[in-house]
Amino acid sequence: MLFTPNLFVSAIAAMVLQSAGDLSAPPPKVGPSPKPCDCSEVDFSSYFELRGLVIDAEVTLRANGMSMNERQATIFDTPKSELADGSIVDGRIRIWHITNEAKCGVTFDYGKKYLVAVTRNQAGEFETNACLMKRVAQAAAPTLSTD
Repeated sequence: MLFTPNLFVSAIAAMVLQSAGDLSAPPPKVGPSPKPCDCSEVDFSSYFELRGLVIDAEVTLRANGMSMNERQATIFDTPKSELADGSIVDGRIRIWHITNEAKCGVTFDYGKKYLVAVTRNQAGEFETNACLMKRVAQAAAPTLSTD
C-alpha cells in the first residue's frame, strides 16, 4: 500500500483525535485534597514587621541533588529600620519560608514591595508563613485606603 502525503497526514490526525479524549474535561484529581493551613500552633506574640522589595531568592536542594526543598529564602532589600527587639535591619536580608500552601507556605513575586511579618528562629534567621502574613494583612486592613 502506497501512502500519499495527504493520506499520511490524515492518518496521523485521526490517531491523535482518537487518543485525545474530551479535552474540555478537567484533569482527574490524584489523591486526597491537601488539608488547609492550620495556624493554631503559631505564636503571634513575638513577630516583627519588615518592609522590603523582593530582589532575589535562595533555593536549596534536597540530599538527592535533584529536587528543591520546600523551605527557601526570599531576599528583600529593606530600608534601615529598628525592630521591636532593638536590632537594626538595613539592606539585603533573607526571610526563610515554606512554599507549600498546605503547610502554611507563602511565595513572593520579584520586584514587588511587601510588608512581611517575621519571627526569628533559634539560629537568629528571619522566618515567615501564611499565618503571620494574614495577621499583618488583618492589622493593616483598617488603615488601607481605597483611594
